[in-house]
Amino acid sequence: MLALLPPNGTIDEGAVVFEGTNLLKLKRGELDGVRGSRVSLIYQEPGVALHPAMRVGAQIEEVLRAHEGESNEARRRKASELLDLIFTGEAERIYFSYPHQLSGGQRQRIAIAQAIACKPKLLIADEPTASLDSVMQREILELLKRLQRAGNLAILYINIGWSCSLGSRTEWL
Repeated sequence: MLALLPPNGTIDEGAVVFEGTNLLKLKRGELDGVRGSRVSLIYQEPGVALHPAMRVGAQIEEVLRAHEGESNEARRRKASELLDLIFTGEAERIYFSYPHQLSGGQRQRIAIAQAIACKPKLLIADEPTASLDSVMQREILELLKRLQRAGNLAILYINIGWSCSLGSRTEWL
């Protein structure tokens, strides 16, 4: 959908229409304007998506720098606000942590913060709980539902035959 293909990858036919535009017809520069700001992606393995030598706050700021032309101070403030939203009570500690200092669930929350930093309309969640235990899976799914309601956000879950118990019912996502 976002043309994140290897160099030899091709799409021969079809269409992916988002907000009236066929994303497959866009040139690279045009698609760069869609990625992150209008459509964003949570990778299934946050350990791969996060830079091991950068503090996580700086990684969220980097997403904002790539898509919005704000000052360093504004990016820092936005990154801190995002972490406050996702990590109530421990945002500052998380901000200055490196990925290896965090649990798998915390790293996945950082990946979610990066994905929603520019307030996209569509969030693609590629098996967002695949590497997590059942308690953390539930927490991540509840977080995504909360963000969806609060941010006028559509979420496309990519999972095959996956269910999760949420409260008194089981939902197929």
